[in-house]
Amino acid sequence: KLGLSYISPWDINFRASAGRGFRSPAIAERYSSVSYSGFVVTQNPHLLAEKSWSYEFGFNYDFTIIESPWYIDISVFQNDMQDLIEPTFLENGEIRFDNITRARIRGVEANLKTMFFGVLGFETSLTYMDPRDITLGEPLKYRSEYLWYNRFYITAGDFEIQVDYRYKSEFQRIDDR
Repeated sequence: KLGLSYISPWDINFRASAGRGFRSPAIAERYSSVSYSGFVVTQNPHLLAEKSWSYEFGFNYDFTIIESPWYIDISVFQNDMQDLIEPTFLENGEIRFDNITRARIRGVEANLKTMFFGVLGFETSLTYMDPRDITLGEPLKYRSEYLWYNRFYITAGDFEIQVDYRYKSEFQRIDDR
């Protein structure tokens, strides 16, 4: 992975990165042959490693409003994958992990953090993604388009009380079988 960062004269931090990666299939993905709760998983010893390129561009900025620190971070990203490993339902109803020839996930993420009066904190993060099976020209199965994470917290000395709320939109596509 190669990354660059630049702090502008306005104290905005810009960043960009590109990287190449791979993920070998897990032993369970390649060699599992189990039956559980009516589902049968069959092995695929010919499963290939995933390969990917990832790209990101973003910026972050720290500022103060009425003596409260604020932090904002916005980024755009794209991941291009070859031989992505995905579970597939076979015609006989069994599940097998297979390689998808090409897939892409691109999106935008925005984060905001603040702390009021030094004790009351708030963080929120919203991510929009477009996960695509390039080979089929369809959305990737079992992927959400929107992720929204929130955290409220109160600090008191060595203790912190927090409440989290997480939202994931419905999957755009599932396996019809």
